Amino acid sequence: MDNLPVISIVTVTMNDFDGLVRTAESIAQQDYELIQHIIVDGGSSDGTAEWLATYQPTYAARTISEPDDGIFDAMNKGASLASGDLLIFMNSADVFATPTVLSQVATNWSEVHWKWAYGQLEYLSENLVPQGRSRQVQHAQRALELGLKFAPHQATFMDTTFFQQLGGFNLKFDYACDQELAIRAGLSSDPVIFDFIVAKFLLGGTHSQTTYWRREMIYHRMRSCHAALVGNMVFADLTYTYAMAGYREARKYMARFVQPALRKTMRTNTHDS
Repeated sequence: MDNLPVISIVTVTMNDFDGLVRTAESIAQQDYELIQHIIVDGGSSDGTAEWLATYQPTYAARTISEPDDGIFDAMNKGASLASGDLLIFMNSADVFATPTVLSQVATNWSEVHWKWAYGQLEYLSENLVPQGRSRQVQHAQRALELGLKFAPHQATFMDTTFFQQLGGFNLKFDYACDQELAIRAGLSSDPVIFDFIVAKFLLGGTHSQTTYWRREMIYHRMRSCHAALVGNMVFADLTYTYAMAGYREARKYMARFVQPALRKTMRTNTHDS
């Protein structure tokens, strides 16, 4: 046990009592004991604060309940309280895929001592039905910078000191602060990739409410910030940005309107014949 890490788990929540309890129960089911659970509540009015006052798991826990400047500000707050060797952000309603996730990660870290690592996500609908999963075979830094790949923060473990050295989440990058942090981390150190599902992620939230135009412009700003522009030119990168936004919007339109209409037409033609 002397060589195994303490894992700090930061959970951010706001008026999601049921989701918070679900996340806490998932952590309690882990077969690993060296845990610190940090809960950052944005000032909920749904009974969360009262529940936090009684939260006494068998492992170390710290809680905050106060207003914040958004999810990543809250995540930075939680990280500042982390005393573990490793850090993961498992927010309200997200859960670990199996009870052995932390022990698997801890054993791997004790052998390799990587700076950061991530695995797969399983996506869940609002009624907790599996909707597929992300699978990363290897880390592709350029694909990450171009917005073609992503590093899921719910399945990402980071050395706590490394996170602090990187400066945490940069709030200038809106809902994609986690991906900008991953870009910075990748520029400093290659991650280890786990070929197993780390977490189950409830679909919805900020990512699902944005537009592709906004998304691609954020990635353009990331590339500008890290000297990673396409062709090393602003014009070339903006051309790529607009092209990707248009392509993604076109695919969304096809999936929402054109493909269902074609399937309906095919069914009608088959019935008529």
